[in-house]
Amino acid sequence: MNQRSKLIMAGLSFVLLAGFNLGGSRAMSITKNDDPYILKERPQMNLFNMNDCFAVHLKENVSTGYSWHYTISGPAVVKCVAIISKNENQTAFHRVGVPSERIWKFQGIGAGKSEIEFKYYRSWEGEKSAIESHIYDVMLQK
Repeated sequence: MNQRSKLIMAGLSFVLLAGFNLGGSRAMSITKNDDPYILKERPQMNLFNMNDCFAVHLKENVSTGYSWHYTISGPAVVKCVAIISKNENQTAFHRVGVPSERIWKFQGIGAGKSEIEFKYYRSWEGEKSAIESHIYDVMLQK
């Protein structure tokens, strides 16, 4: 292959990869301006006003079958408004064996206390097989 052919192939590869990465790039990445407050784990209480947004960031590797599952003890106090996946290379591609970061964005919808619990397990093995868990306490005031 001559030098000109190599340059053309490199250019085409770049255009194809850039095109794939642009599709859905807004849903796959988060800018600093979009980042809500990141919750601190128990024993710390996270205090907010109603309508405030906050997030949980956790690493996962779904190619192993493990994924995070969450429960909210006070669904009248907190709701999940978005779940975003971000892989190590910040692209839209998810490769086998490459861990990613999952971000859950929550919003306070009512005054009171709530507990958000995350468990890391394979869905077919069930919640009791969780190999890791995190608990976040949230208190919302009017």
